[in-house]
Amino acid sequence: MPTLALPIMPSSESSHGPSEDLERYRRGEITEAEYLQSRVEVATTHLKGQVSPLRLTMLKEVIAQRLQTDPSLLEARSQLLRKQPTPKKPEVK
Repeated sequence: MPTLALPIMPSSESSHGPSEDLERYRRGEITEAEYLQSRVEVATTHLKGQVSPLRLTMLKEVIAQRLQTDPSLLEARSQLLRKQPTPKKPEVK
């Protein structure tokens, strides 16, 4: 079975900070499942109109499945999706 490279976050986001969807997840506005679905949509946007709707749906399902089962992707997800604590304001003395 061929290996499928599946970045959770496009490189443009990693160089410019977290995506809006990641920020929404961290604020509790969307669930982890909703965040991952948005990443699948972003990852496959370039395929719309290039492959049949059926094939696009199948590819999205494969990517979503890999995000749930691939050990290296699970580790990357774990690191990425840790909710960041709200920074404390410095104490005024």
